[in-house]
Amino acid sequence: MPLIFRKWVMSAHAIGKPDYIRRTGLLSAHPDRRAFCDDALAWRIRKENGLRWAELDAGELRRREPN
Repeated sequence: MPLIFRKWVMSAHAIGKPDYIRRTGLLSAHPDRRAFCDDALAWRIRKENGLRWAELDAGELRRREPN
């Protein structure tokens, strides 16, 4: 488990709300590659804190969309 996630879990427990943090995934969509690149600092920080992700192109995103 990434360090940042463990910190979020500990914080949620500390305030008596452990159910506020769940590992269910996240989808972040950008209108184009430039918009994604403009957010490079945030993605670098996520990576440095152990978060992992997969980059999907429009076709792959459509294939994964539930029917």
